[in-house]
Parts: sequence; C-alpha cells; structure tokens
Amino acid sequence: PGLTDAIAVRNQGKPIVVISGFSKWAVTVVAHKDLGLTSFTQLKGRKVGLIKGTNADLSFLGMLEKYKLSYSEQPGADIQIVYYKSYPALSAALLTKNVDAAGFTDPYGTQAVFRGYGTKLQPGNTPLGQPMSPLVTTEKFYDENQALIVRVLKCLTEANKIFQTQPDVAETFVTKTMFGGFLTPREYREMATNGSYTTDMTLDHVQTTIDMMNRYAMVQLDSKTPLKAASFVNLDLLRKAKETK
Repeated sequence: PGLTDAIAVRNQGKPIVVISGFSKWAVTVVAHKDLGLTSFTQLKGRKVGLIKGTNADLSFLGMLEKYKLSYSEQPGADIQIVYYKSYPALSAALLTKNVDAAGFTDPYGTQAVFRGYGTKLQPGNTPLGQPMSPLVTTEKFYDENQALIVRVLKCLTEANKIFQTQPDVAETFVTKTMFGGFLTPREYREMATNGSYTTDMTLDHVQTTIDMMNRYAMVQLDSKTPLKAASFVNLDLLRKAKETK
C-alpha cells in the first residue's frame, strides 16, 4: 500500500506498523498536450482526474490551497475533480480528453509524456514533498518475528544498493518483471530521474502526511487522541538491518 493507505488503515484502528521505506517516486500533474498548458494555475476552469486517497490526490489538494483555487466534484468551482478507480483508467481518460489533466504517480505520468499525449506541469512544492512508499507489517508479526524482519530488511537494503549502483539491473527488473513489458526501457530511464529505490522513511514525513490528510478530510482524526506517526512507525529493525554484517 501507499503511505496514505497505511495511514487510513491505522486510523481505523487496524494494528499495522511502518517498518521501512520502499521507494520514492515523483507525483506529477500532466495536462493533455493539445491544450498547450505550461503552469498549474492554467488549470483553472478545467477538469482534473485523480485517484481518490492517493499521494497524487493529496499533493494536488495541497497545490490547490497554495494557489487559492477552489475545487469540487461538481461543475462551478475553479477546478472540477473527477475521480477514477485506477491509474490505467485515468491514463485512458487523459488520452481521450475526458479530463484536461491528471495527477499521476510514476510510471504513468512519464508514460503520458513519452507516448505523446501529455505535458508535465511544474506546480511547485507542497509540504508533502516527494512521497515515500512504506513497507508495512502487522503489530503481531512485528512482535513475533523480529529476526525474520531484520533479514528481510537487510535483503531489501542490499537490493536497493544493487539497483542504485547497477541501473541496468533495476531497469531489467522493473520493465520486464514488474511491468511485463508495459513500461519501456526509455520510459523507465526517464522515470528513474524522478525517484529512487530507497528504504528512507521518517517520522516527520509520516506526520506531515497525516496532517495533510486530516486537513483535506481524507481521514478524520480522533479529536482527543489523534493519530501520531510515532504510534505506528518503528524503524528500529531497519537500523539494525543496516548495521548487520
């Protein structure tokens, strides 16, 4: 799951723990190329497609606030948001001009550009920054299998090092194994300039994501005991894995 998914699940009381990062990939806003848009503010009066509850959704709402643009799923606001159930469906909507722009995580944003129908806008930064993807387990599994988790995290750390130092290995794995040819080598190389495979994860990043999700009503925090990152993010075993020879 993405970090927004993990936060939503934990906020519902499910006993999960974030134990590591997994990767960091860019969130991009892509407009249909035929519109000739170059900046985020030019989206005023347009339809924008998103996947509800995702990092791309959260980042986009942050940008709307930054530029003081109103939004609604109904016509009449500065931006009309149209929610889709999957990124392939969202890509198809942008391609066929059912929406004027879309909020993507890679590789879908990069693909829209490389396949000739999208233009990346440069919306600037939100407090979320570049989203970090988490590795998550249950509290029960965490408590009962710490030695195993350390071994898994050590493998993940070593795999990330290989991907960083041998980009051809990463390219082959992602394009052929993960995406089964759906992602071309050229698209992957462009995507790789906007993100990385990394175990990075911080309490600050998780807490910022929680706060933004609450601000934009993506979660409803308990008023007396609101969810805090420190209550379900535990990176001790990740640190141990990195120290283990």
